[in-house]
This record gives sequence, C-alpha cells and structure tokens, in this order.
Amino acid sequence: MASQYFAILTDYGTRAIAHALSQGQPLQLTQFAVGDGNGKAVTPTANATALVHQTHIAPVSAVSLDPRNNKQVIVELTIPENIGGFYIREMGVFDAQNKLIAYANCPESFKPTESSGSGKVQVLRMILKVESSSAVTLSIDNSVIFVTRQQMTPKTITATTQNGFNESGHSHQIAKASTTQQGIVQLTNDTGLESESLALTAKAGKKLAQQTTQLQLNVSQNYIQNSKKSSAVNSESEDNVATSKAAKTAYDKAVEAKTTADGKVGLNGNESINGEKSFENRIVAKRNIRISDSQHYASRGDYLNIGANNGDCWFEYKSSNREIGTLRMHANGDLTYKRQKIYHAGAKPQFNTDIEGKPNTLAGYGIGNFKVEQGQGDANGYKTDGNYYLASGQNLPENGEWHIEVVSGGATNAVRQIARKANDNKIKTRFFNGSSWSEWKDAGGDGVPIGAVVSFPRAVTNPVGFLRADGSTFSQQTFPDLYRTLGNSNKLPDLTRSDVGMTAYFAVDNIPAGWIAFDEIATQVTEQRYPELYRHLVGKYGSISNVPLAEDRFIRNTGNGLNIGQTQSDEIKKHVHRVRTHWADSSDSSIFYDKTKTVIDSRLRTATTTDDNLSDNGFMHPLLDTPMATGGDETRPKSLILKLCIKAKNTFDDVQFWVKAFGVVENAGILDAGTLVQNMQALSARVDQEIKENKQSTLQEINNAKVDINQQFLQAQKNLSQIGTLKTVWQGNVSSGSINISEKCFGKTLILYLQSSSGHRLDDNNNIEIVSFEVGAEIEGKRGGGVYFSSIRQVIPHSSGGTSVYHVEVEEFAVTVDRNGTTIHIEELAGRFVKRIDIR
Repeated sequence: MASQYFAILTDYGTRAIAHALSQGQPLQLTQFAVGDGNGKAVTPTANATALVHQTHIAPVSAVSLDPRNNKQVIVELTIPENIGGFYIREMGVFDAQNKLIAYANCPESFKPTESSGSGKVQVLRMILKVESSSAVTLSIDNSVIFVTRQQMTPKTITATTQNGFNESGHSHQIAKASTTQQGIVQLTNDTGLESESLALTAKAGKKLAQQTTQLQLNVSQNYIQNSKKSSAVNSESEDNVATSKAAKTAYDKAVEAKTTADGKVGLNGNESINGEKSFENRIVAKRNIRISDSQHYASRGDYLNIGANNGDCWFEYKSSNREIGTLRMHANGDLTYKRQKIYHAGAKPQFNTDIEGKPNTLAGYGIGNFKVEQGQGDANGYKTDGNYYLASGQNLPENGEWHIEVVSGGATNAVRQIARKANDNKIKTRFFNGSSWSEWKDAGGDGVPIGAVVSFPRAVTNPVGFLRADGSTFSQQTFPDLYRTLGNSNKLPDLTRSDVGMTAYFAVDNIPAGWIAFDEIATQVTEQRYPELYRHLVGKYGSISNVPLAEDRFIRNTGNGLNIGQTQSDEIKKHVHRVRTHWADSSDSSIFYDKTKTVIDSRLRTATTTDDNLSDNGFMHPLLDTPMATGGDETRPKSLILKLCIKAKNTFDDVQFWVKAFGVVENAGILDAGTLVQNMQALSARVDQEIKENKQSTLQEINNAKVDINQQFLQAQKNLSQIGTLKTVWQGNVSSGSINISEKCFGKTLILYLQSSSGHRLDDNNNIEIVSFEVGAEIEGKRGGGVYFSSIRQVIPHSSGGTSVYHVEVEEFAVTVDRNGTTIHIEELAGRFVKRIDIR
C-alpha cells in the first residue's frame, strides 16, 4: 500500500542538490513553511513551487544527519506557544534563494495559541533522502532544545566520555583535575614522573617511605670526618678524600695541558685548525689529491691537483693518467677551462670574434621549429615556421622567384603563408586550415573592397586597381572578382552624369557657388568659364545670345504644342462681358445710347460699318477710362517672387568616380590588361568630347561612331584577356578518379599534359599529348557543371590485301568540374595518364 503521507524533492530541489554535489558547495536550507492546504488534504508533487496555502514560515530550527542513515537529512521547525491559530496539512523547505526544495504533507493538526487557552510548542520534522549529506549545510538553532525519552536516558560516565546524546541516551564530560581546578584524576605507581595531573597510589607512597629510610641509613654510614680530607694533588693515600681545592688544582693543570695540545696538529682524528700554518712543500691528501704552491700538473696516480703561482691558479682533474679538464684563473682576470675562455656578465664574448665553430643554421643551435633556408618543389609542403626562398615550384602565387614566410605557432590547422616576390613589391598571402589551402590573395587587398566606388580628384587619370564608373563593360576573365561582386555583371555603373543645366528657384539674394542667375546667362556663360553649360545651351539655341530671358514670366512645362525655350506674350482667354447702356447707380444717369438718337456717347467705342474689319461689327467696346473698366495694370495669379537660377558648374566637377576592380590583374600575360582597359576608357571619353565638339555631325552619326568604338574596345579587351601566363596547379600520375587542383578554374583555361603509360615522365623521350578546354564561368556554383572534350584523334593503320589503309579514330576525353571549381572528376581518358595540369 502506497504511503499516504510523504515528503518529496521538487524538480528545482533535485537540480539544486545535484549542482551542489558537482560544485562542492553545500546547499543551504534556510526557511521552513507550513500551510493548511486551503482546508483540504494535499498530495505533494515534484513540480510544486509553493505551498497550496501557506500559514506560517520561519527560519529552519535545525538541519542534522539521520543517525540511522547518513544519506538522510532531518530538517526541523519549532513553532513556539505564541504562534498558532491554524491547521497544518502541508510543509515546505526553502533555500537561500527562497526556492522550494522539498514538499511534504502530514496528518491534519491544529496549532493553538496561548491566547486561545491552550498553548503548545510544536516540532515538525521533514526527512529528506539525498545522494550525499555533503550536499546540504547542517545547522542547529540552539535557542530551543527538544529531546526524546530515549535521549534523556543517562549513559555510564567515564574519564573519556563527552557531552552528547543520541537515540540511546545522553552522556557528559567530567573535568580533569589539575593544580588549578578540581576534577577526576588518574592514579599511577610511577614515582619518577614530573606530571602535575597524575596522583600517586598508596603503593607508591609506601615505596617512597622505604627509599627515604634507606637514604638516611646510607648518609649516617658514609659520613667523612675532616681529618680524612686532603688538598694535596700528589698524595697516594687510600684513606684520605680529596677536597675541592685539590680538584681545582688538578682541573687547572688539565686546562693548561689542553691549551698546549690545541696548538699542535694531531696525527689522527678529526680536528679544527685555527691560525696560519705554513707548508714548505705540497700537501698530498688521501685519494691522490694534491695542493701545491707551484704549478704541478697531475702525474701518474694523481686524481685532483690544486695549485697556484704568480701567473695563475688551477683546479685540475685527471683519470686513468689522462688529463680530463683544468679550470684556471689567470692573472689578467681570464677564466679558462681546457685552455678555452669562460665568460661572465662583466666580460661578455663578441659573437663574431670570440666564439669559434659557430653553426650557420638554426638547427645547429637546436631550433627545429623554425627554418631559414632555400626551398624547392611544392609550396603546399612548407608548413614549418620560417623563411624560405623558392626560385621555382608548384602552387606559388605565380611564376618567378618568391620569398615565403610561414607563420603557424606550431598549429597544424592554422598555417599562414606570406609570399613576397623577389625583386618586386608584390605581396600575396593564403592559409591552410588543416585540410586545404585557400587561394592566394593580395596582402592588405581588402582595405578597399572590390566593387567599392571611390572618388578621385579629376587630375588623377589612371589610379591603379580602379576602372572609371562610366557605364562601360569589362572582361569577365580579366576581372573575375569584380564580375562576381556586381552580381555576375560585366557592366560598370555610370556615375559620369552631371547636374549642369538644371534650374532652381532661390529664396535668397546670395546665389550658391556653381549657380548663376538665369537672366545673366548672356553675360556670364562663355566656353572658357562654363564649358559644359556653354555646350548645352549652344547645342539647343545655336548661340548664347539666343537664350531667352525669364524676366518676370511665369514658367510653363513643355508639352501640348509648347517647346523648350519658347516664349509667349501675355494674353487673356477669349470671353465676353455684359455692357450697360447707361449707368444706373451713378450720378451720371445720362444714357450712353438712345435708340431715338443717332448720337453715341463718346465713352463708347462703337463698330463702324465703313471700315474693312467686319469682326467688330455689332459690338460696343467700352474704353478703359469708363466706369465699366475693372482690374489692375496686368493679368497674373497669386504669386511669390523667387530668383530663377541655372546650374553652371557640376557639383562633382573636381572629382571623378572609379570602381575598385582588382588588386593585381589576373591572366594579363605580358600586357597590362588593367592599364589597357583604363586607356580604352580614357580614349572613349576623348572621342565623346571630340564628337560633341563636332557640330556638323548628326545625332545618329554620333551614336553609330560610339557603338563602333565600343565594339572595337570590347574585342580588344577580349583578345587581351586570352593572353595569359601558365601556372601549374597539379602534378601526379592518374588515369581515373578525382583530382584536386590548387585554385579555382572557373572562367579559365585548363591545360592537361597526357602520356600513354603510367611509367612515362614528362622529362623523358616519350610523347606528350596536350589537351586544353575552357571552363565556363557560368557553371560556378552549379552541381555537375560538366565540360566534355573530344579532340584526341589517332591515325590508325589497317592492312587490307597487303595494302596499308589509314583512317582517323576519335577517342572521347571527358571530365567534370565540381561546384567548388577545384575538384576535377575524370570520366574518360582513352587509356591515357594525366601527368600535370596548368591553368591560364
């Protein structure tokens, strides 16, 4: 049957105890809470974080080990008499972070208070099972003590018992007697001790009494009379006893004899010799050790010779009648060993003159993890820190001599190579990540990223590494990085547009720099002063003098039959008005026109039938000085007066925009492709200028000329990109499988050197077949972008009726370039073997 009442560790408590064990930091249980479960019995669950209804919480009274099980911890709470008035159905223990560690239920009980007439102290216990008791900090509140009846049972008290209790009873410690306090004392029969904490037994007392009696007897029997005492030091009497005086005399003579003996050296025994002793010859010690005041080298049978003269002193060791080594200090202060100088901090040796037989390599000094040497072969193999010179080899940045610096710090998966071309300023770098080498890149080439637009002063006409942002196209093969940066496009942005000729109104009298008042064009604009605006205006109006004035005209947009530069006079749209025959509200009430009269008022202009203008017949036109005339001196809408200006100088007139295209031109061959492209751009700009100045050419002729020039430039650029230098990217001897080349081949030409046998070499007398193919840049990043080539042909002789017949057989050669551009899968080589692969 499952227990009805039990305690359980919460999920948080389980984690907290596990953490305490792993970190070695005991968990502190600080608070003990009780609750009434909201009037209902509760069932503890591990996911609980609080009591159902907490009624009281206080610091834990005690945390102790269960004496019956050291993996159980007992947590106690004492509730005093003055706290109560609630039922207890649930209990919880919290840690220092006020998080619930353990949760328990218990039989219902009521905790009264003294004010209710029944007070009691109630002790609650919760027993927790833990992996190790060291995970919990044990503590006891000594302000309240409760014991069980078993704990009150007294135990036998002995000299070694201590104060304490357990489930079987309690015991006490008895004070030990000393010279300053009362207490229990240990008895002993030993009368020879000097202890102040032990007491003698009666047996020991009896023994002392017997010894005292015997001593008294001995004294009375051995008392010497004065007549038997003598001070003579030369007496031979056997009856007399020497006095203190005789003993003193004998002692003084003994001291005198010792003093005399101390001045002499004994023949045997260990002695300390004070003062100065002179030896007329050398000292020969045991084991053939000699000390001499003149130079004496070790002779037969000697092992150690120590000597000195007015020239030097020495310490010489010999073995088997052969000198092993001599340490000498010379009169000039030199220190030598085996006739070679030994130096010290005050007299350091000169590396070039004082040290002989110096090694000329780092390995000679025991340095094996750094090298300075000439290298050869494949640059991929240089991964040990050092500086290397390679006159030629594989996987170099390009053909030529290179100085390679390797930096790794001993790491095998973080190797950096820095290549400096001999007799040049080119610097390339790459890295090895433990499995493959990266491509060679210009050192510091990422300062201005490829594709960035940079402005240069207009005086700068050919910045290295840049193409002018004029909307022209470039060769994808010559500038592959720029092609990828522009989103696989070979068209440069056009940033040559100008804001010259635009108009704007200004609300100030001071016109900004680069602008002029529109109506000052005739006096301000000349070909020398504002050449671009001059070209625009002359191209439109024929001459500067023909440019219309804005004056106080309203500006209209072109369209609906209106053209740019057209001017219009003021005009009112056709309309009619009522004409009064007399002025009713005026004091002048005379009739302007009376049917009964033939006379017309002079303030009316009437049509006459006698002129040739028939359109005004039947109308009367009031004059402007009549009361019928209304309005002002001009026709206009509501208006704000601003100053109309025209842009006379381009905002970026002093700069030109260029696109970062490359660090070092790839596949440029002997010619400089970058310089040629820039020159073509400059030539195109000059042609544009000349065409604009040629006023006799039509617009169609100009555009046709520009198209022809651009086509010629593009063809020249394409031809140039195909002139490249060869670079070896792989060497080996395979006829199938996969090959990993040292750099990507997209947009480049692969040249494979083939031979018919695996035993043939490129440097022997066997035939070499060369096959090349273009790897399209458009397949980069695509899986299975294959390139197939079928140009290997053989002339095969056959015999027919004794006559040789020749025909050509085509054998397929097929490879596939992987998406990474460096892996080539060989599918068919017609029995041939690849010996080397170059890239162009």
